[in-house]
Amino acid sequence: MRQGGHVTLVGFVATEPRIHQFSDGTAVANLRIGSTARQVDRQTGEWRDGETSFYSVKCWRKLAQNVATCLRKGQPIIVAGKLYTKSYEDRSGQQRSEIEVHADTIGFDLARGEAHFSWNRRSTADPAAMARGEAIRAGLDVEDDASVPGTGQLTGAGAADGDEMFDEQEIAELEQELDASAAEPAVS
Repeated sequence: MRQGGHVTLVGFVATEPRIHQFSDGTAVANLRIGSTARQVDRQTGEWRDGETSFYSVKCWRKLAQNVATCLRKGQPIIVAGKLYTKSYEDRSGQQRSEIEVHADTIGFDLARGEAHFSWNRRSTADPAAMARGEAIRAGLDVEDDASVPGTGQLTGAGAADGDEMFDEQEIAELEQELDASAAEPAVS
């Protein structure tokens, strides 16, 4: 049952993420994170660890795949998501409840270390148009360039007089594709 609260937890990966793929291809990953409160002891002035609380975290789709690929037990992370309570009956027949966080985003706690980020490439409906657009942005001459898929329609600096350097229709289609991909939600 959703409780409506948004939370941000700072802690560490307590269990290796487990990923499951449903028959429709949707991925879900489950993991536990631990969070330990730290406090200054007023008498000694030293930092002391308090009790560690553990939380169940559930991730869906691309976030689940990235979590399974990137996270390992012990790593410092930050999780932001929504709180849900889950009620169940334990083996002895007693009613129990568990708080679960459905993660919207997860990242490494950079206050405690370094991370190296890699973007996920999104596929497009027309990879040839995307390749032409990338080649044009890179300033390449794409006239019949076999290394650039879908080329041959565009001409470069060596074009004969009167030839168009860019196909206006192709540019308009590329702009529409870029606008559509920019409008897509960041979390898939």
